Amino acid sequence: MAQDSKLLSALCENLRKLIRLPEDSTPKGSQVINTIIAAVITRSTLILHGPPGCAKSTVIKLIAKGFGITGSWRVNGTAGTKEEDLVGGLDLAELTKGNRKVLFSPFIESPMALLDEVDKINPYSMAALLPLLAEGEARVGTECREVPKRFFAMTMNPPAPNQANFELPEALKDRADAEVFFPPTSFIELVDIYDSVLSNEGELVAAMPTLGAPKQLHALQQRVAQVAVSREAKLWASLLVNASTICKKDAKQEMKTWPACCADCELAEATLPCSKISPMSARAGISALNLAKGLSFMRGAYQVEPKDVDEVFPFAMSHRTSFVNEAMDSKRAFIINFFARLKGAVTPAYKIATDPSAIQAEDLEAFKKSADPLVRLAIKYRQEDLGQIGEKIKSRLRGMSAKQLKDAKRKGGLTMADRNLIDQMIIARKTIHLDTKDEAVLEDGEFRALFTSPEGEALFSPDNWEDVVNEGRISQTSLLGYLGVDMVYENAVLILMFEDADSADAFRIRLQQAAPWLAQLCPYQEASGLAPKLDEAGFTQQKGGQTHVDSPQAA
Repeated sequence: MAQDSKLLSALCENLRKLIRLPEDSTPKGSQVINTIIAAVITRSTLILHGPPGCAKSTVIKLIAKGFGITGSWRVNGTAGTKEEDLVGGLDLAELTKGNRKVLFSPFIESPMALLDEVDKINPYSMAALLPLLAEGEARVGTECREVPKRFFAMTMNPPAPNQANFELPEALKDRADAEVFFPPTSFIELVDIYDSVLSNEGELVAAMPTLGAPKQLHALQQRVAQVAVSREAKLWASLLVNASTICKKDAKQEMKTWPACCADCELAEATLPCSKISPMSARAGISALNLAKGLSFMRGAYQVEPKDVDEVFPFAMSHRTSFVNEAMDSKRAFIINFFARLKGAVTPAYKIATDPSAIQAEDLEAFKKSADPLVRLAIKYRQEDLGQIGEKIKSRLRGMSAKQLKDAKRKGGLTMADRNLIDQMIIARKTIHLDTKDEAVLEDGEFRALFTSPEGEALFSPDNWEDVVNEGRISQTSLLGYLGVDMVYENAVLILMFEDADSADAFRIRLQQAAPWLAQLCPYQEASGLAPKLDEAGFTQQKGGQTHVDSPQAA
């Protein structure tokens, strides 16, 4: 992981130094760079959109140089680009001999691919890209070759007169994971760019160091693919996609009479999410979650959270949506600002779906009648989830710390009896039972030294220890700040009684780290037979078909 982090940091640093994208624009230069790198390491398909000379192709060339990728990894799109340039075609020499043989293009074999100026390619040739991007297959007639998933970039310019620009088919755009609009270059950045270009004698790609090899890129991509995606991130992405498909007035069937059906709606000016947006497909959420894996990995995390989705979602939705009266040249900034409003619209629904305290089970029926269709979706989700959440929590309670038990108690789906048992579990965790095996352990100085606070203060005075050895318990409560700790020794078991279960758990962990040889007895077994009650209530983990009780020190 450290080596991956070092490689990605070097890649980011060199890209920012060589292409100089502005940070005071929308989107910010760092957002553009991070999204492109996330697309590379997640093997995503990326559309790079912007006017000529804004470094669209250059940034991909720099990345290829950084990973030492050479060969036929780039095709320059023109009106004459043919299907055989992209995927392959019939071998004409063999065809004249009466043999039908397909020659697949070397373009499909490269570790990454750049299709420059894709908008110049005619629609017939573009069609060859659909199975390549959707199913990972290069098809020529009846012949088909599987193409390993890889990073695929396409650059395109804004529509311009006499430029022979073709609009990308909707099916092709939907198969791209993200669209990045390059920000306009300001005066200051132009000065920096001129300096960078002239300092490197116009050869920016030559100035890019080779940081790794193609096999390292492949290994990195495989590790990124293993990054987990949290349930909350999936729910957040789902709500964002659904927000583009739902009309607040439930007037989707009336859209054929648009704009009449929007006349009295507060969303009519497109300042908030509404059905005037062309709906995103489910692929938008999949693309965003996949790209978010790359961002999560780049920040050293092992799980995608909603904040990672937020960073990439504007780019995942950009090419999949259109807005009434919104010109292409202003869409770059509009899409970022629109996403901020989209987040505001879905946040209440997300809170209802994920926060147990946001709504009580008895209020679900009332909330079903909410005027907000996203809230109604969240209520439906909560209702279906509440039936399962209790069992899921109960199956994990034995391995929870005191803090986790308190959090579990606040969640929905648990009965009053379940909550009462959790209270008893929290009380039981206030007491630590240590099997010393031999009373002589109490005389050992190193053993006594373990009983200190996180700040290094002794929990018990020497006199307290002597009282335990001679009388079986300390003569009075030993006060450490606000915390009271009692100690009792009986039947070769040393018992520590804390006033706070969280503090007891923290001390359990410290003991486990400092003295793993100490046998810490299960607090639920020691608490007047609490374990059988938990078994009867189903608060049990099953491992290998048998009931398992997690050791308290691991909680």
